[in-house]
Amino acid sequence: MAFFRSFKYAFFGVMHCIKTQRNFRFHTFAALSAMILAYEYNLSQTEKLVLMFTIVFVLISEMFNTAIESVVDMKTQDYNPLAKIAKDVAAGSVLVSAFAAATTGLVLFYNDGVIWQIVFDYIKNPLFWLYAAAGLVYISGILFREKEVNTNGK
Repeated sequence: MAFFRSFKYAFFGVMHCIKTQRNFRFHTFAALSAMILAYEYNLSQTEKLVLMFTIVFVLISEMFNTAIESVVDMKTQDYNPLAKIAKDVAAGSVLVSAFAAATTGLVLFYNDGVIWQIVFDYIKNPLFWLYAAAGLVYISGILFREKEVNTNGK
Protein backbone atom coordinates (compact mmCIF):
# COMPACT_ATOMS: atom_id res chain seq x y z
CA MET A 1 0.00 0.00 0.00
CA ALA A 2 2.89 2.39 0.63
CA PHE A 3 3.76 2.15 -3.06
CA PHE A 4 0.31 3.39 -4.09
CA ARG A 5 0.30 6.01 -1.35
CA SER A 6 3.42 7.55 -2.92
CA PHE A 7 1.47 8.03 -6.16
CA LYS A 8 -1.29 9.74 -4.19
CA TYR A 9 1.20 12.17 -2.66
CA ALA A 10 2.76 12.84 -6.06
CA PHE A 11 -0.68 13.54 -7.52
CA PHE A 12 -1.38 15.94 -4.65
CA GLY A 13 1.89 17.72 -5.45
CA VAL A 14 0.87 18.22 -9.07
CA MET A 15 -2.60 19.37 -8.00
CA HIS A 16 -1.05 21.82 -5.53
CA CYS A 17 0.91 23.39 -8.38
CA ILE A 18 -2.22 23.60 -10.56
CA LYS A 19 -4.30 25.11 -7.76
CA THR A 20 -1.76 27.62 -6.46
CA GLN A 21 0.78 28.47 -9.16
CA ARG A 22 -0.41 30.73 -11.99
CA ASN A 23 2.76 30.18 -14.01
CA PHE A 24 2.32 26.41 -13.76
CA ARG A 25 -1.23 26.79 -15.09
CA PHE A 26 0.08 28.97 -17.92
CA HIS A 27 2.69 26.36 -18.83
CA THR A 28 0.20 23.47 -18.71
CA PHE A 29 -2.19 25.40 -20.98
CA ALA A 30 0.65 26.26 -23.37
CA ALA A 31 1.71 22.59 -23.32
CA LEU A 32 -1.78 21.40 -24.19
CA SER A 33 -1.98 23.96 -26.98
CA ALA A 34 1.39 22.91 -28.40
CA MET A 35 0.46 19.23 -28.35
CA ILE A 36 -2.85 19.94 -30.11
CA LEU A 37 -0.97 21.88 -32.78
CA ALA A 38 1.64 19.14 -33.09
CA TYR A 39 -1.03 16.59 -33.95
CA GLU A 40 -3.08 18.93 -36.11
CA TYR A 41 -0.09 20.01 -38.20
CA ASN A 42 1.32 16.50 -38.49
CA LEU A 43 4.67 16.91 -36.79
CA SER A 44 6.77 13.79 -37.08
CA GLN A 45 7.01 11.35 -34.18
CA THR A 46 10.52 12.63 -33.47
CA GLU A 47 9.33 16.25 -33.44
CA LYS A 48 6.46 15.33 -31.12
CA LEU A 49 8.90 13.56 -28.81
CA VAL A 50 11.19 16.60 -28.73
CA LEU A 51 8.17 18.77 -27.97
CA MET A 52 7.04 16.44 -25.18
CA PHE A 53 10.47 16.39 -23.52
CA THR A 54 10.64 20.17 -23.75
CA ILE A 55 7.21 20.48 -22.12
CA VAL A 56 8.14 18.08 -19.32
CA PHE A 57 11.40 20.00 -18.76
CA VAL A 58 9.44 23.26 -18.23
CA LEU A 59 6.85 21.66 -15.92
CA ILE A 60 9.53 19.99 -13.81
CA SER A 61 11.39 23.30 -13.56
CA GLU A 62 8.20 25.01 -12.34
CA MET A 63 7.61 22.29 -9.76
CA PHE A 64 11.17 22.49 -8.42
CA ASN A 65 10.81 26.27 -8.28
CA THR A 66 7.65 25.90 -6.20
CA ALA A 67 9.31 23.35 -3.90
CA ILE A 68 12.38 25.52 -3.35
CA GLU A 69 10.28 28.63 -2.66
CA SER A 70 8.15 26.68 -0.18
CA VAL A 71 11.18 25.37 1.72
CA VAL A 72 12.77 28.83 1.82
CA ASP A 73 9.50 30.37 3.07
CA MET A 74 9.21 27.62 5.70
CA LYS A 75 12.73 28.34 6.95
CA THR A 76 12.59 32.12 7.12
CA GLN A 77 10.09 34.93 6.83
CA ASP A 78 12.79 37.57 7.24
CA TYR A 79 14.93 38.88 4.41
CA ASN A 80 17.96 36.69 3.93
CA PRO A 81 20.36 37.18 1.00
CA LEU A 82 20.85 33.40 0.70
CA ALA A 83 17.07 32.86 0.59
CA LYS A 84 16.89 35.48 -2.17
CA ILE A 85 19.60 33.70 -4.15
CA ALA A 86 17.82 30.35 -3.78
CA LYS A 87 14.52 31.81 -4.98
CA ASP A 88 16.11 33.81 -7.81
CA VAL A 89 18.10 30.85 -9.11
CA ALA A 90 15.03 28.59 -8.98
CA ALA A 91 13.02 31.19 -10.90
CA GLY A 92 15.91 31.60 -13.33
CA SER A 93 15.86 27.88 -14.08
CA VAL A 94 12.21 28.22 -15.09
CA LEU A 95 13.06 31.20 -17.30
CA VAL A 96 15.82 29.25 -19.05
CA SER A 97 13.59 26.21 -19.60
CA ALA A 98 10.71 28.38 -20.88
CA PHE A 99 13.06 30.14 -23.30
CA ALA A 100 14.28 26.75 -24.53
CA ALA A 101 10.67 25.61 -24.97
CA ALA A 102 9.71 28.74 -26.91
CA THR A 103 12.75 28.33 -29.14
CA THR A 104 11.92 24.66 -29.69
CA GLY A 105 8.34 25.57 -30.60
CA LEU A 106 9.50 28.18 -33.08
CA VAL A 107 11.88 25.73 -34.73
CA LEU A 108 9.25 22.98 -34.92
CA PHE A 109 6.37 25.12 -36.15
CA TYR A 110 8.16 27.70 -38.29
CA ASN A 111 9.12 25.35 -41.14
CA ASP A 112 7.59 26.51 -44.42
CA GLY A 113 5.57 29.22 -42.73
CA VAL A 114 3.38 26.83 -40.71
CA ILE A 115 3.37 29.30 -37.83
CA TRP A 116 1.61 31.91 -40.00
CA GLN A 117 -0.86 29.31 -41.24
CA ILE A 118 -1.63 28.50 -37.60
CA VAL A 119 -2.20 32.14 -36.71
CA PHE A 120 -4.47 32.86 -39.66
CA ASP A 121 -6.41 29.58 -39.36
CA TYR A 122 -7.13 30.04 -35.69
CA ILE A 123 -8.06 33.70 -35.45
CA LYS A 124 -10.85 33.06 -37.97
CA ASN A 125 -12.26 30.09 -36.02
CA PRO A 126 -14.84 30.85 -33.28
CA LEU A 127 -13.77 27.69 -31.42
CA PHE A 128 -10.31 29.22 -31.07
CA TRP A 129 -11.80 32.17 -29.18
CA LEU A 130 -13.78 29.81 -26.94
CA TYR A 131 -10.58 27.80 -26.28
CA ALA A 132 -8.66 31.02 -25.59
CA ALA A 133 -11.35 32.23 -23.16
CA ALA A 134 -11.33 28.86 -21.37
CA GLY A 135 -7.54 29.09 -21.18
CA LEU A 136 -7.70 32.54 -19.61
CA VAL A 137 -10.19 31.31 -17.00
CA TYR A 138 -7.95 28.31 -16.23
CA ILE A 139 -4.77 30.38 -16.05
CA SER A 140 -6.40 33.04 -13.87
CA GLY A 141 -7.10 30.41 -11.21
CA ILE A 142 -10.71 31.48 -10.69
CA LEU A 143 -11.75 27.83 -10.72
CA PHE A 144 -9.33 26.97 -7.91
CA ARG A 145 -9.97 29.77 -5.43
CA GLU A 146 -11.14 28.41 -2.14
CA LYS A 147 -13.42 30.29 0.19
CA GLU A 148 -11.49 32.26 2.75
CA VAL A 149 -11.52 30.80 6.21
CA ASN A 150 -12.82 33.18 8.83
CA THR A 151 -10.12 33.26 11.50
CA ASN A 152 -11.51 35.97 13.76
CA GLY A 153 -14.37 33.86 15.16
CA LYS A 154 -17.24 35.72 13.49
